[in-house]
Amino acid sequence: MKIKLTTLTGSIRPLSRCFPAVAIMAMTLTALGSEAHATVVQTSYRTINAGSADFGSGHHSFGGPENNAAITYDWSTSTGQLVSTGVVRGTLYWDSLFSSGRARLTIKFKDANNADLLVRQISLDGPGGDANNSANQIAVNVGISNVNLFNIVLTVAEIRNGSEVNPVTVTITQVSEKNFPVTINNGKADFGDGDHHFGHPDDPGFISFRRNNDGTVTGGVDGILYYDAFDANSCARMVNDFRDVNNGILRRQTNTNCGPGGDANDPANQLFISDSVTNGFLSNIRINVVDTAATTNAVVQIFGFAGLVGDFSVEPTDAVATAGETIHYAFTWTVPEPLNWHDLDRLELRIADGSAAILHVRFAEAGNLISVFNEATGEFGNDYPAGTDKRLQTRYATLDVAETTVRPVNGALGTGPNSPTVRLDLALRFKPLAAGKTYRVEVAARDDFGNEDPFAVAGTLTINR
Repeated sequence: MKIKLTTLTGSIRPLSRCFPAVAIMAMTLTALGSEAHATVVQTSYRTINAGSADFGSGHHSFGGPENNAAITYDWSTSTGQLVSTGVVRGTLYWDSLFSSGRARLTIKFKDANNADLLVRQISLDGPGGDANNSANQIAVNVGISNVNLFNIVLTVAEIRNGSEVNPVTVTITQVSEKNFPVTINNGKADFGDGDHHFGHPDDPGFISFRRNNDGTVTGGVDGILYYDAFDANSCARMVNDFRDVNNGILRRQTNTNCGPGGDANDPANQLFISDSVTNGFLSNIRINVVDTAATTNAVVQIFGFAGLVGDFSVEPTDAVATAGETIHYAFTWTVPEPLNWHDLDRLELRIADGSAAILHVRFAEAGNLISVFNEATGEFGNDYPAGTDKRLQTRYATLDVAETTVRPVNGALGTGPNSPTVRLDLALRFKPLAAGKTYRVEVAARDDFGNEDPFAVAGTLTINR
């Protein structure tokens, strides 16, 4: 069974948040508090330069802000509906060396049909001169909590005679789906998809979450449960628990495959799984795959729209590369407040075809070290600091460590070592053997506290000849 892959942009550790009211030039704009157990599922950074009106953060130089504004989305299902909290944080600047004037930031919080839920206009009357003068700046921290929130639209413009001049508009579309590829090889009980060879499924099954317009969440488990044995003295069993934020079971589905044994590709040894639940309380899915004759050896995994370590993005999301040419591929990870990116232990990115990876990269935060998984040895090879004159290779791809960089993303949430976000710019080149296919890009992470986020689909990569 195949399911459609959808690009993702978020997952994070449970974290209670409350956004205070925003004071703007002695005025108060209401920032609605997020629900209990809210979790950040998406962090986006933007800098907008609209002539004399700019939006970002930090020092202002060379005609624009040096750092980014931050836009975050939190999710909570604790009330029985998925409530999304969107927050915009940054600084609005008046940037004119010789004249005073008005800069305006318009924030529109929109629903799935692009209708406005809330519009906030923040205006700044600056005297001009140095844009770093506090009189030419105003801090912004505006949010809304709403079941129907799907998008945030930012427009920055200079205002002349009451009208916008050369406005610049940016839309931040919220994540709505998350997919986890899963391949389990547990003796006689396997889970995945496609044909079965060398003792395991060729392709992964998928655990999925989809946010619906009515405030519910649909969770799904899709794939094949294989009975992988020569004899028929046991069964393969898969128990899927759909759970709320407190791990209470909303629904349990038990699937049992007592095949005749022999070839795992025999349809009699395969049970197609398509379990789903739509519920406003749904937070995570727990799967348990076990051989009924060896129940102490169960494989248990838990997946949620909110992970434990942070939220992520890759750029380009749907990348296209030509074999033999270098592509610079950006992988960004944000840890939850009040942590910073040095609280990460490692990040992993793999480019996968079925259940196999043509390239699996690991970043270790201690030392900013890069390594690549070696198929032949079944282990990661030597690791090197980013920027080292080394090329790490697989049969399908080359990672140029010399052109690979690691740096914090500076913005309204923090800068330098205090930033919650780290960005890896990976210099990749693919060999002709990899050409002619579209691959999944999957990412995972572990922090210094032992929390781990499993591999989730972050995008796709097409290699042309």
